[in-house]
Amino acid sequence: MVTRSSEDTRRIQDSIRRRGITSLFHYTRVSSLPSIFTADALLSRSQMDTMSMSYTGHTWGYNGKEVEFADYICCGFLPHWGMMGKESELLCVFELKADLIWHEGTLFCPDNSALNDYTLDHLQAHNTADDFDEMFPDQTTYRTRSWQAEILVYHRIPLSEVSMLHFRTRGELDQARTLVQAARLAQAQSPALRPIAVSISPRRFPPSLSG
Repeated sequence: MVTRSSEDTRRIQDSIRRRGITSLFHYTRVSSLPSIFTADALLSRSQMDTMSMSYTGHTWGYNGKEVEFADYICCGFLPHWGMMGKESELLCVFELKADLIWHEGTLFCPDNSALNDYTLDHLQAHNTADDFDEMFPDQTTYRTRSWQAEILVYHRIPLSEVSMLHFRTRGELDQARTLVQAARLAQAQSPALRPIAVSISPRRFPPSLSG
């Protein structure tokens, strides 16, 4: 895990405030919600492997890159419509607090991390406040040079870092609630969940999913 100086952390915080960045986004399949709520966190592949949790993997660029980046959770400044449009299952979008950007171990990727240009060694070597600012065309905008720019969070994102959970329709939200509560009851856990605000937000989802 890489570390950064306290001065770099302060400069990143200043940059985020100056740009008015308040959120990051991460999407997942609704079918994954029971395990997420059981763990009380979004987990990287390596953490899910450690806990013997099942999950559906996906490729990450060149062969073996998914292993190289197994400690990281991909987040974006916008929901990743390119990946979401390829999914066939129901999806939800986690809106996350921006303080994850300066957490210990977080990496900055100026574009899609699946591209061959971005190895783990490269991103770990380009992890300063200057590298963060380089993702943007100027010193004030919140829009990144590439809409696919990513923030890679190390190991886990506690659900306390979730500010909103977005669903495409009311029906999909109801399905998610039923799925999570049934799974918790089956595990002899209380069906009560961490209080996370939810929203019906079709604009967070690619238009290709509307059919």
